[in-house]
Amino acid sequence: MANVLQFTKNPITKLPDGKWILEWEEGHRSYKTSLLWKHIPHAYRFFWETIVQHFIDKQMFHTAKDIVPAIQVFHEWINPTDIIWDGYDDLDEFHFAAFAAWCEKEKKHKPATIRQRLVNLRLAFLQADQLSLPQASAITAEAILKVTSTHFKDLNARMAEDNSDRVLVEKQLTKLLEAARKEKDKCLDSSPDNSEEKYKNDFLVVVAFWLGYKYGIRTVELLNLKVTDVIDEKNGMLRCQKAVGRGKGKPEREIHFADDASLGLLRKYIAWSAPIRKKLGTDALCVSLVRNKKFKDRVVPRVTDANLMNQVHYKKFQKKYDISFDSFNGTNLRRTFGSNLAKFTDNLAIAQSLLGHENVLTTQKHYIAQNNIELSHQVTDAFGIRAAEIAFSRRNPCVSDEEFIKEHPELAAKYEAEKKKRDVTLGVCSAPTNDDTDEIDCQRKIIGCIGCKKLVPMANKLQNYKRELQRVLKDAEDDSFDRTKQNSINRAEMFKAWIHLIEEAVAKVIIKEPDAKLGSIRKRVTKKEK
Repeated sequence: MANVLQFTKNPITKLPDGKWILEWEEGHRSYKTSLLWKHIPHAYRFFWETIVQHFIDKQMFHTAKDIVPAIQVFHEWINPTDIIWDGYDDLDEFHFAAFAAWCEKEKKHKPATIRQRLVNLRLAFLQADQLSLPQASAITAEAILKVTSTHFKDLNARMAEDNSDRVLVEKQLTKLLEAARKEKDKCLDSSPDNSEEKYKNDFLVVVAFWLGYKYGIRTVELLNLKVTDVIDEKNGMLRCQKAVGRGKGKPEREIHFADDASLGLLRKYIAWSAPIRKKLGTDALCVSLVRNKKFKDRVVPRVTDANLMNQVHYKKFQKKYDISFDSFNGTNLRRTFGSNLAKFTDNLAIAQSLLGHENVLTTQKHYIAQNNIELSHQVTDAFGIRAAEIAFSRRNPCVSDEEFIKEHPELAAKYEAEKKKRDVTLGVCSAPTNDDTDEIDCQRKIIGCIGCKKLVPMANKLQNYKRELQRVLKDAEDDSFDRTKQNSINRAEMFKAWIHLIEEAVAKVIIKEPDAKLGSIRKRVTKKEK
């Protein structure tokens, strides 16, 4: 792919008050930031401007943006002190250690932030040495390196511990899956052209959650996607391009979906958000509706950026569904994916590939931070993760005969004639008919009905599901062989999902439509449940 950095004008605008405005584009997204020179003495202003300008000339915009705050904080510390110095080379490791201690005590910075400040300063001093600027040399950079390698030598281990604490546990994931499913259904039930409904019901956060949790997609990868990056091949895939100069992975990677649920979700989102995309005249995948700052009763379309994703989409979703834990964001969803990945493979090469890291050490240090999540081998009556995933991918199994035909129009002609053959114990089979033999293309002898995507669960089978659930749970408890125990658990999770969705749908019917003509299947279940 071509370089994502694009330039239509000089990226720097220097204002009369000394402030710099830095603007650039990456892919289909624009960035704008202010570079301030507060606390920097006039005698050293040209020195720092030269270094920052050099990074900008090399198109290292994010580096330039990060270095300036580090310079400001450093001079905020050193200016009022009694330290006698004529140049930066007069400062040794003890001075930079004192600066680090001041950042922690006075600025309340976290250790990772302090280390990053020092790393950015060292990067700037190394650049000064390359440019042969007289105020500093590699000596200063070496002094900073001694501090970062001694004072922060255990930081990676502590950060790995913190990362482990941020991995979402089963209870949190179950709540998020339930909330995401409800939000998805609200979006699909909303009017396609009603902007106000699209503002209230957020399909993008559902997509971001699912792709982060199931495939570990980075927020920057998601936001850089175009509609054409969603590829229809087998179960589908995403062609991701990260911003140049950012992150730890290669500039481009492909995420292949494990099943067709993810591709189906994306296709539904693309169709749902098409009117927003049309108004913007963009092919960006991630688009949003936000409140007009001047006219609060209006919503305006926007191409989604990282700030909008984190501060609006995630926050609004948390508030709407009373999600109290703070670990719900793109980074922690990716951590959760990495942690879950570690449970299924100890092959770092596989983990590295799936996480999209260029360096295997990144995988080893940051993302294989195993959290003590309850494993599926523990037999429980709780609505488990797998059941929640199944429920997420199915919209509503409580269907009538008429609704079944509507959902599967390709079967309408032969449905009545073959109804008895298709009506199995656990639901109605939607497998296509083999025209040569007039038989259903059935896989039940190979995989069984449970787990077959062609089996449509029906509401009048509810009691069957409950009986079958108890049976497989007992099988799992009695089984001492891990593999067959896990098979029973998987079947149990499928039944839990169907029971949950049917009971939820039936409850809505009883409360909201007690006198409605519900269709033969739904009507029979409603009477039984009453």
